[in-house]
Amino acid sequence: MSMEGFYSRYRLFPIFFQIFRLASGGCMRYLHGQSALRSSELFSDKEPSVFNPWHDLVPGKEFPYEFDCLVEIPQGSRVKYELDKATGLIRVDRILHSANYYPVNYGFVPRTYCEDGDPLDIFIFCEEPLLPNTIATVRSIGVIEMIDGGESDDKIVAILSKDPLYKDYRHIEDLPVHLVRRLTRFLEDYKILENKKVEVKEVHGSPIAAKILTQAAELYQANIKKLNPKA
Repeated sequence: MSMEGFYSRYRLFPIFFQIFRLASGGCMRYLHGQSALRSSELFSDKEPSVFNPWHDLVPGKEFPYEFDCLVEIPQGSRVKYELDKATGLIRVDRILHSANYYPVNYGFVPRTYCEDGDPLDIFIFCEEPLLPNTIATVRSIGVIEMIDGGESDDKIVAILSKDPLYKDYRHIEDLPVHLVRRLTRFLEDYKILENKKVEVKEVHGSPIAAKILTQAAELYQANIKKLNPKA
């Protein structure tokens, strides 16, 4: 073999050696407990510290009219996803017992708190299903006053701000009546086979929605030490 061929074949050896050295060093650090997630954390009862959208996601300066929320359930789904409040992750709660599916994207408003112990729920009208655990900028257009299991469980109604079909809607009265009736009917029916009673009382416009959003944000701030140990 010529010297030129020798150097051509083996000139990459130093690079491969450096890659191997760095990789093996990372593995050794992992084996010695220096990884980002230590083995003691894997088997500990203590929840790992992660970004919790309920507490760490900021709704924005235009709240309570236009703000960021977190999507939990895409429209068309029969899977009831919900926020795991301890970890900030999205957990599968259950499969809907009925043949119904969520007609509208569903999520929650960060840094809000309600009588049922959860953040304020929100329906998001949009042309497409939105993936769980994604941030959506929305504009509130109304609220559905609802009783679930004897407790107040109001649902904010909003539109995705950048959806070309819905972006010009300002009030729930502007939506086609059929869309609102389909949503309220879903709420009345989706827990029947679970032997749970849901009562839809009234649909209100954007001024009442803004009031309920503000109250939920104030209630969160009043209970922040209890809800968010990091605060």
